[in-house]
Amino acid sequence: MKKVFLDTETSGFTPGQIGQLSMIIESDNNEVTGKNYFFKMDYITQGAEDICGRGLDFYEKESNGKTFKDNAVEIEETLKDSILIAHNLKFDLNFISTEFWRLFQPSGELDTMTFFKPILKLPGKYGNTYKNPKLEEVIDYFSINKDKVLQYTKQLFGTEDTIGFHDARYDTTAMYVVVQIYREIQAGGPKDWNYTFVQQH
Repeated sequence: MKKVFLDTETSGFTPGQIGQLSMIIESDNNEVTGKNYFFKMDYITQGAEDICGRGLDFYEKESNGKTFKDNAVEIEETLKDSILIAHNLKFDLNFISTEFWRLFQPSGELDTMTFFKPILKLPGKYGNTYKNPKLEEVIDYFSINKDKVLQYTKQLFGTEDTIGFHDARYDTTAMYVVVQIYREIQAGGPKDWNYTFVQQH
C-alpha cells in the first residue's frame, strides 16, 4: 500500500492554516517521489514565525499567492488510500483536516442544542444556569409524537428498521421536525407540521 511521509509548517499551534506541506510518496512498487507546496496564509502567530523563521511575505511569495484550496484536489489524490506517516502525526492531521473542512464551509450554522436552551429553560446542575437540552427533551417540550417521527424517518431514509434516538437517521429527522414546528409557531402561519406531528390531546 502507498505510504506518504509528511510534515507541515503552520500558522500556529492550534488548527488554522498550513503554510507548507512536504510529502514523500512511496508507491506500491517502491518508487519514491517528493512533493512540496507553499501556501499563502491569512495570518501567522509570532511563535510560529519565530520557530520557522518565515513570515507571511515569504509564504505569499513562494506560493505565488496560491492557497491550500488551489492545490486541494491534487493533495487529496496523493493522500487518499495511503498510510500516513509523520512525526507527531496528530498535529499535522488536525491542520490538514481543518484545511479540507474549510473548503466545504457552510454559509451559515445553527446549533439546535444552544438555540433551544433558553427556550426550554431546563435547570442546570447547580441551579444558577440552564442546562443544554437533549434532543429528546426538545421533542418532549413541543409534545412531538415520537412514533410519527419514526414513520417519517422510515419514509425519508427508505428503511424499515425500528430505530429511535441515537440513530443518526432518527435524530436528524427529529431535529428537522422540531425546527419546522418552531418556524410555524414563530410565523403564526399554517400549522401543517404542528398538526401532523404534535401529539393530539
